[in-house]
Amino acid sequence: MSPRVTMGIAIFLVLAAGMTWLAVTDWRADSALDSRGVVAEARLVEIRDGGKRHDLYVVEFTSADGSAHRSALWQPPAEPRPAVGDVLRVVYDPEDPTLVRDAR
Repeated sequence: MSPRVTMGIAIFLVLAAGMTWLAVTDWRADSALDSRGVVAEARLVEIRDGGKRHDLYVVEFTSADGSAHRSALWQPPAEPRPAVGDVLRVVYDPEDPTLVRDAR
C-alpha cells in the first residue's frame, strides 16, 4: 500500500473516531439532563452571534445548593431574539452545572 493511501486511511480513522466521540458526548449530556436535570432561571449575560446557524448564549444562574454558575449554550437564532439581561429557563445537571440547555 502506498504512503498516500496509508495516510488517507489514517486521516479517515482519526476523523471517524472524533465524530464518534462527539456523538457519544452529546448523547451522554442529553441523557444526564433528561434523567437528573434541574430547571433554573438564568440571566443572559452575553450573546455571541453565530450567524444563521447558532448563537452562543452565556448565562448565569444559581443552582439548588445556592452556588453561582456561569455556563454557555448553543441556540438556534430565535425571533424575537433575547437581549442581554433577559431571564431564560434552563435545565442544568446538578452533578456538572456547566452542562446546561434551554428548558423550552
